[in-house]
Amino acid sequence: MEIWILFTLLAVTMQSVRTAAQKQIAQSLSASTTTLIRYLFGLPFALAYFFFLRYIYQEESVAGNPVFYRAASLAAIAQIIATVFLVKALTLRNFAVGTALAKTEALLTAIIGGLFFSATLSPIAYLSVALGVVGVLIASNWKISLADLFQNESIKFGIGAGLGFALASLWIREASLSLELPRLAKDCFGSR
Repeated sequence: MEIWILFTLLAVTMQSVRTAAQKQIAQSLSASTTTLIRYLFGLPFALAYFFFLRYIYQEESVAGNPVFYRAASLAAIAQIIATVFLVKALTLRNFAVGTALAKTEALLTAIIGGLFFSATLSPIAYLSVALGVVGVLIASNWKISLADLFQNESIKFGIGAGLGFALASLWIREASLSLELPRLAKDCFGSR
């Protein structure tokens, strides 16, 4: 099995655990406080990863790169706002519904990426993304009426979370590409 598959499975598992924990924490704290806890907890891991990369590449490829800093800063802001919206959506509806609405991220990433980030997909890929989002919404077993789209706050927060996560992933991609570094997996684990 290739290493990226293992990392993907680990990421999916940990994301589900983290989101469930956020829902539990949000029952006794505000959405903003819950988000602050998440990012303060994650900060040491992010710094460790940053210094790990600097150690591996032994260069200052980040220094003096305004594209990297702009994109990374925008991604951080979008990620934090999206997390606040996700926590709000989770407190207004059940876990599956809040998570399903945040999964509109895939569709929003495809659309915004194609329009503003020069990251277009093939028509079949757009169809695949749309079907995936529809599948997640159907699996959440939530009946949505037309009136809900305009009046239900959990829908607004869920889609807001999806939009924030979409923008964050696009800006993270832009920041990563601006560094023009070789693939980490190839350097650390050897090519297969």
